[in-house]
Amino acid sequence: MNALEIAKYIIAYSEQIGKPVNNIRLQALLYYLQHLFYNDVKYTKDGIFYVPEVYYEYCYQIGYLLINKQIEEKIPTEIKEVVNKYKNIPTWKIIERIVND
Repeated sequence: MNALEIAKYIIAYSEQIGKPVNNIRLQALLYYLQHLFYNDVKYTKDGIFYVPEVYYEYCYQIGYLLINKQIEEKIPTEIKEVVNKYKNIPTWKIIERIVND
């Protein structure tokens, strides 16, 4: 799978459960799923993780909630588990954990 496919699943599932994500939160959730994709990952000088291909796909919506209801196939369980695990944790707290990881 590639990171853009996983991102679309995250966006769709987050929308389904009433917890839509923005690009920053999407990057944070991808951190916990990076073992599923082959794309290059990068870190900012502050240690913040991001996937350039996904970041730039959605960068025009920075700060806005992402919506993608066009997923027809079943969303993989592992993606659902990660989204559910972090759905009630503020984005800044997730990023703080990643930076300190």
